[in-house]
Amino acid sequence: MKKNLFYAVLGAALVFSACKKSSKTETDPFKLTYSNLTIEEQKKDLEKSGLQFVDKIEDLKNQKFINVLNHFMQLNFSASDQFSGVYSVSAAAEKKDVKALLRAVTSAESDVRSLQELYGVYTWNKAKEDWDEAAASDRLEFKFPASEESSSNNASLVFKYTKSNIVVDSDEEKIELPASASLVLNVDSKEEFKFSSEFSYKTDGTPVKISSSLALGIYSIKTEANNNTSDAAVSFSLNKGSEKLMAFSAGAKGNFTLNEEMNEEDIVSNANATFQIMNIKLAGVVDIKNIIDAKNKLGNLEDEALSKAEAEIWNSQSKFVAVNTSSNTLIAKTEFASVKDSDEYCYWNGSSYTCNTYTYYSVEPRLVFKDGSKQSLDEFFAKGFDGLIERLGEVLFE
Repeated sequence: MKKNLFYAVLGAALVFSACKKSSKTETDPFKLTYSNLTIEEQKKDLEKSGLQFVDKIEDLKNQKFINVLNHFMQLNFSASDQFSGVYSVSAAAEKKDVKALLRAVTSAESDVRSLQELYGVYTWNKAKEDWDEAAASDRLEFKFPASEESSSNNASLVFKYTKSNIVVDSDEEKIELPASASLVLNVDSKEEFKFSSEFSYKTDGTPVKISSSLALGIYSIKTEANNNTSDAAVSFSLNKGSEKLMAFSAGAKGNFTLNEEMNEEDIVSNANATFQIMNIKLAGVVDIKNIIDAKNKLGNLEDEALSKAEAEIWNSQSKFVAVNTSSNTLIAKTEFASVKDSDEYCYWNGSSYTCNTYTYYSVEPRLVFKDGSKQSLDEFFAKGFDGLIERLGEVLFE
């Protein structure tokens, strides 16, 4: 079994890939009847809460850290390409692109881990338009002007990384696992941006707890994963102040130990997950073992063919529903389809940022309504709300 399989299992849950029936104390979502509302009426019913969500996320683009990080990227630092993940966080926040923001968080964490090799204190020298360097053994720190108009180095960006003293083998290489990592941006002595993560393990390297948080001005993203070898759980939330705008949680029972002789299908026996935003809740059941067995038999396929085959596997081994929690009725059932998408990666070429676009395929859900019609989540949110849900779709799904 691969060392990072626990992370893979939890990651799969984050895209609704490991759900089971709700507990008996809750209403069984598969026994709910379809709402008598039409598709358009369902959309209207969501309009009010959609407006509230969009209003609450709108201010993300105005957070001070965006302009400060953009200005930092313009200052000529020789290893600026190692900050691409941090820059991606800033770019996603500026566009209010929640989906891209979540992807960028992973890149930012990788940045923080790699920057320990550059430890030192770098102070911007306005006169010579370059950095003055001083030695440091515990951090990488930059002192710089927050904007072109700043008359002093009123901003600081500090990176720290701590090892755990737990060493594991990975691809015939010994790696010391992280204990914590952090990145903090202060402007005029006020914290405007902070990424932090903490990790704990058993002596054999089995992850026990992983927690991370990303503070974006008044917004925050928090994630946590726990594993006691027989139970694993993960949670996520997007918050504005103390209010949760979007939340997800999942749990699984199985054997989450680092046993090299175990097969993947022996790891998860069953799992549950809940994702909710506005009035929409997704729930489902899936046969984990059958899905793993079927995927193992696919062989070497091109990306598009592989994505289509995986969608067929999900459709044969799982069922999902979308529920309107306000009326406790069924909005739609869900099936999976292969979709083509693209992403952008930016890096520093020595004088400016260069961005490349690459194409990839993924498996995403389609809503199947009472009348038999089908829509992607993009399509469902793009029309019928006088522009409101189209804006919401841009925030979450573009």
